[in-house]
This record gives sequence, C-alpha cells and structure tokens, in this order.
Amino acid sequence: MPVVHFIDINRKVECIPGANLRDVAMKSGYSVYHGVRKLLNCQGEGLCGSCQVAVVSGRTMPRNETEKKRLTGVKEPWRLACQVQVLDNIAISTRQEMVEQYAAKDRARAARIAQAHAVQEKQHQVAEGRKAAEPEVAAAAAQAKLAEEEAAKAGQDAKAARQVAESVSDGPAKEAAKKAADKAHDAASAAMHAASEAKEAAAKAKAAQDKGDVEGAHAAEEKAKKAEAKAHAAEAEAAADLKQAEEAAAKAAPAQKEAAEAAPSETTEAATAEAGEAKKAPKATKTAKSTAKSKTDTNG
Repeated sequence: MPVVHFIDINRKVECIPGANLRDVAMKSGYSVYHGVRKLLNCQGEGLCGSCQVAVVSGRTMPRNETEKKRLTGVKEPWRLACQVQVLDNIAISTRQEMVEQYAAKDRARAARIAQAHAVQEKQHQVAEGRKAAEPEVAAAAAQAKLAEEEAAKAGQDAKAARQVAESVSDGPAKEAAKKAADKAHDAASAAMHAASEAKEAAAKAKAAQDKGDVEGAHAAEEKAKKAEAKAHAAEAEAAADLKQAEEAAAKAAPAQKEAAEAAPSETTEAATAEAGEAKKAPKATKTAKSTAKSKTDTNG
C-alpha cells in the first residue's frame, strides 16, 4: 500500500491506493490547516483553498480544475490536500523552508544523475570512437612500416653508391660518382626523417583512438600517408643516385683496365733492364782485374 510521509512531524502512514490526502492527514493527527482555518474551512469541498500542502516527492495525479482555480499564481509542488488522491509513496509538508530543502536535494540529485549520464554518454562515445578509428590507426601503422622499409632501402642504396665511388680512380668519373654518392646520402637522410614523421603520426593516431577522437586519428593517418610519400620519393632518388654512380664507374672502367694491364708490362721492362745491368757488372769487374794484373807484371 502507498505510504504518506508527513515530514513536519516525521511520521509515515500507510493508506489504501486512491485515498484522499486530507482524510489520511486528519486521521494521522496531521493538520493541513493553519490558524483560524483549522476551524473555519470548507471541510474538503475545494472551496476555501486553505488546505495547501507541498508534495515534495512521489507521484500524484496532475492538478484538477478546482486546484487550477484556487491555486492561481501558486507554483508546484503546492497542492490542495482535499483534491489529491494518494496513488504512490509521497512526502508532504506545509512549511516553505522544508519545501526548499527538498527542492535543493532534488536539484542535487538531478545534478548527480545528469553527471552520471554525461559520464556514461562520454564513455559510450569514446568506445564508439575507438571502434570507428581502428581503420585509420591500422592504415597509419602500415604507412609508418612502409616508410621505415623505404628508408632502410635508401640507406642501402647510399652505402652502395659510396662503395662504387670509392672504387673509381681519381679523375672526372670519380668526381661524378662521389657527387652521386653524396646525393644518395642526402636522400637516405630525408627518407629516414620521413620515416620518423610517419612513426610519430602513427603514434598520434593510436593516442587519438584511445580518446575516441576519430577526427584526430584520421588527421594523424593523413600525416602518416604524406610522410610515407616523402620516404618513397627519397628512396627513389637514392636509387637514381646509385645508378648515376654506377654509370660513372662504368665509364671509368675501360681506362682503369688499360692502366692495370699496362702496369705489369712496365714492371717487366724495368726488371729486364736491371738484369742486363747486373750481367754487365761482372764483366766490367773481370776486365778491371785483368788490366790491374797486367800493369803489375810490367812494373815487375
């Protein structure tokens, strides 16, 4: 059965559903009248409007026509006790300060409910955002990985170009190969920088996903895509520079081959000349000895 809580006297009374609130109050020893109205009233006919009570909590039927007429200018939750049917648990008071206290409690409770709802809504939005951002995060990670691979390839091309340049003998071809190797090194550095940008963008995309920020994740994914394009272009440039270094080395190859083949011949000729001189030396020594002996014999 419904329970009526008379706040002013801190009493709770059960009643049958649909019971008249004025009757329940009077039977419970709670007066809904003040001053002379305790004696002079309309006995619940809805004519005097003096049985005003505030229903501070609980469910009741809306004001009827009698209440609308007698309570003109009086705001809810004030009602005429003689016109209210008790349908649910309610709490009533005839004191304005008590009404204000309950109103403050209601506002605080409503604020807590609104805050809890806002938190739940935010959590729901974050969860939905995380799910929606999954493609962007995956794409950003893929772009970062691809950029890293391209940077590694550019580094290999730069290293190879440097080795090619070092294998070429001094001359115009070597200068051309060295210049191409330097350009390849710069391209590799640019590729590594772009790969770093792509990696950073991928991390930002993941951070945005954690917050449920779909737009942030999409923006980060776009940055990763642009960074990967830079890395790709830099890797292509490093490959082109390596090719230039190889072409310069190829042009210098015939001359280097001729020089290498000529070097052994010159060495052989020098060795032959030295051998000839060595053969002449003993003969000269023998002749000198014979001459010296002849002079000795003559003197003797």
